[in-house]
Amino acid sequence: MSLGPLGWSEEFKLYDSQIESAARIIAIHRSHFRAITLKGEINIHFSNSFSEPLAVGDWVLTNSLFVDEQGEPATSIKELIPRKSKFSRATAEDNTKEQLIATNVDTVFVVTSINQDLNISRLERYLLLITKGMATPVVILSKVDLEPSYVQTLSHLKEQLGDNIQIIACSLINKTGLDEIKNLIPEGSTSVFVGSSGVGKSSLVNFLLEKETQAVKEIRKDDDKGKHTTTSRQMFFMPQGGMIIDTPGIRGVSVFGSDDYLSDTFFEIEELATHCKFSNCSHATEPGCAIIHALNTQKLEQKQWDNYNKLSKEMAFNNKKINKRNSSNIKQKWKKNSKNYKSKK
Repeated sequence: MSLGPLGWSEEFKLYDSQIESAARIIAIHRSHFRAITLKGEINIHFSNSFSEPLAVGDWVLTNSLFVDEQGEPATSIKELIPRKSKFSRATAEDNTKEQLIATNVDTVFVVTSINQDLNISRLERYLLLITKGMATPVVILSKVDLEPSYVQTLSHLKEQLGDNIQIIACSLINKTGLDEIKNLIPEGSTSVFVGSSGVGKSSLVNFLLEKETQAVKEIRKDDDKGKHTTTSRQMFFMPQGGMIIDTPGIRGVSVFGSDDYLSDTFFEIEELATHCKFSNCSHATEPGCAIIHALNTQKLEQKQWDNYNKLSKEMAFNNKKINKRNSSNIKQKWKKNSKNYKSKK
């Protein structure tokens, strides 16, 4: 047996000689991790010698096996294998901290239903974070059976997000788009499904797994919202060999990172800016500003421009707080080391 079907790829080639001790995290519980290895599933227990944050999808190197209190084969972590990709966000409680959602993923499916959940601004936030994490984004417009004229909505969505973003119209009722989604999760690949509560992620995951793995509840007719009952992140294995990570509904999507990721998400705006008369154009009142011209001629929607500016300011603010926090941590560490050095003298 090889680790290829479990997601081991070229990016981990340096660790090929240690695959006997390699394990992939498939679930996180309060007391331990659940992982899968060449020989099957094992428990991984927390250790004081390893304190790095982990997420479902991570690859780790492990120590010797033992039998734990549950009578299961178990071990502890020796080393985290560097990730090839990740999906994360700034935490809701503290936007100077990163919350890992899933790691070593190939595709991030952003699920949004065609009803009241559809929000271009939120989708752009997701795309920004996916680009930052080095994964491939795919937008799923779910529950299109609720809207007979969904083709118009789909067309508008493509105009807003750009031709480089794949968008799939999906309905479990009339089976629209399901084969297209399934084909994007080949054997050995890992996908994560994200989105707000009630957009149909769990129902879609159940269909792809061909069994009722995730509990779901009916949509509420009064406000078009459903209730997603997934409470933790877990990896599931599809019959055809692909892997899926389902997640609880995400309410807030706070962004951070390099301006390069903003450029990749809003590439049309960045391209327009290169045609401004002045290289340091603020796009406010300068003559020959390509952005102002595009807004006046409606080639660029005001809403999209406003969202670009909002995200740019949010990223700058969060990055400033993160840098300040990191500087403070480095300073405290230096003081501590200096104090220890003096005491030894």
